[in-house]
Amino acid sequence: RFIKYFYPPLENIDFEPIILSKKYMGETGVNSIGILPPSLVHLYLFVEGGLGKLGLIYYDYPELIAQYKDIHEEWSIKYLKKIIDAGCCDEIETGGSGLMTWQSPKITKELSLAGIKMITQMCKGKDLLSHLHCCGFEKELVRMCAEETDLDIIEPLEIQPQGDCILKEIK
Repeated sequence: RFIKYFYPPLENIDFEPIILSKKYMGETGVNSIGILPPSLVHLYLFVEGGLGKLGLIYYDYPELIAQYKDIHEEWSIKYLKKIIDAGCCDEIETGGSGLMTWQSPKITKELSLAGIKMITQMCKGKDLLSHLHCCGFEKELVRMCAEETDLDIIEPLEIQPQGDCILKEIK
């Protein structure tokens, strides 16, 4: 029940500072707003015991995780629609540092991929770049995004020991 309180009311969001920033930069810069997919990585600060405890919660209370996923995705879609209507940015940044390092590919596919798909699909139809940031081990995430989403940009591609991406192999 408490999860809904993590999401601010969208009617109070003011994009005017971002619009002014975009106008000021003109063609010399890129304005970006972040919309993260649901993930355990983004919840760890709110749970005593961090990611280890969240892993247990994921398997012990799947209905709670499903509720979080639904609320997060619903809010994110409404937020992205407001961003698109405001015309205030050039790209949407999604993902999250360590998305595949701190949660398994299975959890990423079950919990985060649908959100990434929705975000990238909405961006594609509105001439808005979709940009995924994910530090660490992400080779499998790169594959998922290339095959299953409309993602435009992914970064960084890190080699060992920080990551598992070798550009020649990924190409």
